Amino acid sequence: MEKKRFVNPIDIIAVILIVLFLVFLVFEKMGKHPMAMAEGQPRKVEIDIIVKAFPCTDTSFVKPGEKLFITVKNQPFDWVILKDVKFYPRQAVVPTGNGGYKLIPNPSEPDTFDIIFTVQAQGYVREDGIIVGTKLKVGIPISLEGKMMDVKGQVAGVRVL
Repeated sequence: MEKKRFVNPIDIIAVILIVLFLVFLVFEKMGKHPMAMAEGQPRKVEIDIIVKAFPCTDTSFVKPGEKLFITVKNQPFDWVILKDVKFYPRQAVVPTGNGGYKLIPNPSEPDTFDIIFTVQAQGYVREDGIIVGTKLKVGIPISLEGKMMDVKGQVAGVRVL
């Protein structure tokens, strides 16, 4: 006697859901990758990154021309070139006797600096912003990692060269 084979409808639904889930994952990955959505030719951009209240005793831990790895919004991105670095000692406001104020190096934070890093990277310029790994805007958290440092700061400015 010949047996009839039949497919369980629950199995069919499960296979369809798995296929839809895999298709969804592929499209989501393609849609979330900013470089996949970037249009036009890559352009050189300069990014100013400010690091506030960074404690260090030796300011020679980083030099212009060094390659640094950046992480934008906790997403590892790429190597960039350090164009410039400026160290500013933390300042304290002290009143003068005539009603004015002056700035002096903060005695409570002698080895603490505010640092502005200027890095150069490849990015895409679009009408809604500049894309360097992700859309860059002032205030976005960014990390820099070099041979002798690992600092976290914020984007303070972005310029197209």
